[in-house]
Amino acid sequence: MVDVIKWPPVGEVAFELSKVDPVSVSTALIDGQPRFSRYGRSRRVAKTSVSGIGPNASGAGYMEMLKEDLEGGINLVRVITYSSIWHFVRAQSNPALESYKIDWTAAGTNLLWVDGDADMQWWNKSITATPTTDGVWPAILVTGLPPNIIVVRPHENISVYPNQGDNPQKTKARRVAMSDSTGTALIRVKDTITNTGQVILGAPEEIVFRPLSLPRSTQPQLGNWQYNWEFVEAFEDEYPEGFVEIDPWA
Repeated sequence: MVDVIKWPPVGEVAFELSKVDPVSVSTALIDGQPRFSRYGRSRRVAKTSVSGIGPNASGAGYMEMLKEDLEGGINLVRVITYSSIWHFVRAQSNPALESYKIDWTAAGTNLLWVDGDADMQWWNKSITATPTTDGVWPAILVTGLPPNIIVVRPHENISVYPNQGDNPQKTKARRVAMSDSTGTALIRVKDTITNTGQVILGAPEEIVFRPLSLPRSTQPQLGNWQYNWEFVEAFEDEYPEGFVEIDPWA
């Protein structure tokens, strides 16, 4: 089994999240023109710079312990990621846009609500999406929003849940979308959505990464210092032995 280590509670001073699509290039024998074709699967890639000081002056300590747990790069790390929008904007998110599921438990046991044969879901508020189009582009029509505000920006995550069940369809916003005076917004998205139901806008996403190297960092006599990481996405089906989730920091 491969250990997947949760990312520790450190202070990040810079972050990049992107995606790569492998492309092969060949040359035609007849006309000598290049030919491009996709091979392999798409992967997210990321870079981050972590403060050596950080919260509780423990950044470097967390980084060194994480490197020990990664065992030279054999193990992986699970990181909570956000879109590439300006972090100051994300930090000022409107609580009225925060939609999340409510889970019920009794003595540590999850409770399941049903209506006849259908599972019921509980949410903190009703913000719902219906599939539609925006010209030639796939889109969703979202209701229950605060009026006259920007509700999503390009590259932000969107999850649309079905009315029954717990299998959301995920996509990303293509451009800035604003609600109208009734709290309705037409949001152009990257992928075609077929679910109709509750929607979460701008939610974080957890991604499992393989570090390309384990960074070293020299502590100066004065001032801060940084650990610079570079990651590529790893998929569980690439590891026949499977993943084991580990959180050493809880």
